[in-house]
Amino acid sequence: MNEKEGKRYEAIRKDITYSLDSQGIAYVAKLGDKQVVVINGIEGKPYDNIPRNIIATSTSFRYLGVKGNDIYLVDEKL
Repeated sequence: MNEKEGKRYEAIRKDITYSLDSQGIAYVAKLGDKQVVVINGIEGKPYDNIPRNIIATSTSFRYLGVKGNDIYLVDEKL
C-alpha cells in the first residue's frame, strides 16, 4: 500500500463531503485562527469562518466563507 501522511490540523469538522462522482473529498480544517476547506489534500483560501456545509456537484465544491463582515460564495473546481 502506498500511504502518505498528510498535513496536521488543529481540528477537522465531522461533516466530510464527497463529490457526486466520488472523485473528490472535502472537509473543513482549523488552521491557526482560520478555517480552510481541504479538497483532495489541497487547501483552499483561509477564512475567519466557514459556517455551512459544503455542497458537492460532480465538478466542484461550493461553500460560504466569512472574512470580517464579508461573506463569499466559493466555488472550487475539481
